[in-house]
Amino acid sequence: MEVVETNLIYPSSEVGFTFWYLTDIHYGSRYCDEDLLDKYVKRIGDDPYARWWLGGDPCDFIVPQDSKRFDPKAIAPWIGLEDLDNIPMVQSRRLVERLEPIADKLLGVQQGNHDDVIRRQHSFNVHVTLLGKMNDLREKKGLPFVPSLGYSAFHVLRFNRNAIRKGHGADTSLTVYLHHGYFTGRLKGSRALAMERIFAYYDCDLAMFGHCHDRLAFKTVCMRVEKKSTMLTYRARSRAVVTNGGFLRGLALPGEQAPYTEQKGLYPTELGPIPVKYFPEHRTMDIVQ
Repeated sequence: MEVVETNLIYPSSEVGFTFWYLTDIHYGSRYCDEDLLDKYVKRIGDDPYARWWLGGDPCDFIVPQDSKRFDPKAIAPWIGLEDLDNIPMVQSRRLVERLEPIADKLLGVQQGNHDDVIRRQHSFNVHVTLLGKMNDLREKKGLPFVPSLGYSAFHVLRFNRNAIRKGHGADTSLTVYLHHGYFTGRLKGSRALAMERIFAYYDCDLAMFGHCHDRLAFKTVCMRVEKKSTMLTYRARSRAVVTNGGFLRGLALPGEQAPYTEQKGLYPTELGPIPVKYFPEHRTMDIVQ
């Protein structure tokens, strides 16, 4: 589990940061909704206070040697015969090109189960490759490198009004817990129970997940004791947990080979991430549906 921190600067009390977790893109799969990805890249690019994490399974990373999962009819049409000997690199390179417009707003790169299978079974660390390519883009823009967030991480975001001042702590902070995801079950109820239990074991303000390719988000409240002048009182602390949808269509278009999700009868899900907006001056957080 990784632990990292990032300083962010905001100019006024009205500014709110919008945080996105782009996960389970499965770029390179025929079933990846590339147009939807472009839509979210534009939304992030158009918002000066948008920030995002690249979640696990950014590409499909299923190679011909994987006889159990590889299907030639399931690869993206832009993958040619000459690409079959290096599918992970081809997919990674094309995804980075697609994400280049928002590389300056990236906060970190996480690892997923597809990434890990390639590393273990085919000696190709695609996570390190993608992280390096995204940081190459940032270096060209004169920006600092972003960290690896492993399979799970605490990411502490520190918000500073106008400037980072040495010897002066951040004006406020937000602790984010990021995990590629592990929730199972076909119904949202089972996932909701697992999501709410997170706050019993991880002390965070915001928890972000992926993996199950479904969208679900809600807020909870926890009461904290605090002292005002000489009196003890309490205040509410709002927390949010989000399971983000992926970009992989669960059903084939007419004429396409049915993906495994359709063959197994998995329920259709809504695609795309759920952003969370945080106002550091007011210390409030909203789920943007």
